[in-house]
Amino acid sequence: MSEGLQVNENNYVPVESDKINGDKCDNVTFTGALETLLVEFEGETYPLQELAQVGRKNPQLAVLNLSSLPDACQPVIKAIQASGMNLNPQQEGTTIYVPLPKLVYFFTERRLY
Repeated sequence: MSEGLQVNENNYVPVESDKINGDKCDNVTFTGALETLLVEFEGETYPLQELAQVGRKNPQLAVLNLSSLPDACQPVIKAIQASGMNLNPQQEGTTIYVPLPKLVYFFTERRLY
């Protein structure tokens, strides 16, 4: 197992579920990066998954439900924008939609001569 996508060492905790096997990449997603994103809320720092329910509507759209903590919407949006992941969250009430880009990895075989 690898440590996952390390986008910004100040705002991201590595995800153990991201796996890279040989030359193939399995289960590397932005959703895992979003769940562990650190958010400053009411003077304390929390992982996003403690403040919001994180889900996926389709492969290119993550949905964050903050109905239990509506005051956390703006800090969550600011944390996503400052994360360095180049994501553009859109708020609709207490729901935040995050369009996700497709991940592309290029692997080359290393041959020793």
